[in-house]
Amino acid sequence: MVLLMLVDRRPGVEQESDAWYVSASLSDRSLFTVLYDRHAPALYRYARGRVGVDVVDDVAF
Repeated sequence: MVLLMLVDRRPGVEQESDAWYVSASLSDRSLFTVLYDRHAPALYRYARGRVGVDVVDDVAF
């Protein structure tokens, strides 16, 4: 079963910290999805800058 979790990034909406999700994901692996969704765009941009547009999909995902 795949669980899709959306992170609400509106101002004033409280979010759990990354550390909380890491800790909680040790007992519920599906919670790691939140961290992935939160940081994947930045990691993709970083990888694209380092290796280029042609191979970024092979490296980042």
